[in-house]
Amino acid sequence: MKKTVVIGLVVTLLGVVLFSIGLGHGGAKTVYWDHGFTTESYAHVDSHQTSSQYDGIKNFDLSTDSPVQIKKGDVSKVEVTYPSATKITKSGDTLHFVLKLPQRRHSVIVFGSDFQRPSKSVGKTVITVPQDTEIGTITSNVSDS
Repeated sequence: MKKTVVIGLVVTLLGVVLFSIGLGHGGAKTVYWDHGFTTESYAHVDSHQTSSQYDGIKNFDLSTDSPVQIKKGDVSKVEVTYPSATKITKSGDTLHFVLKLPQRRHSVIVFGSDFQRPSKSVGKTVITVPQDTEIGTITSNVSDS
């Protein structure tokens, strides 16, 4: 019995050491099967919420991977709160939004804590339009909204 306990402790300590080495060399990545054995690579997008105001806007062209909400509110100009990674350009009375994240791959996870890919959402785009402003056209190429 004493020999069994000693062997058990040695194997446990060896397992902890090997686990630590594996974790230290990037072993915490998700491993999945998607047309071949692959590990998840995470694309880090540095982003925080930013706010801007625009005058004379009636149309919106949305091409963004972040969720978008358009609402009327108590503001004097069109107010936009958006992830800082979003590129916004104004041409005439149209605001153009562009935010593309790395393409998502849906797959079956073999090892990990969840059964779906971690979200790469960087925030939400909220467009607040003055109460008396009539919205013209909204062109969108929005995913997951």
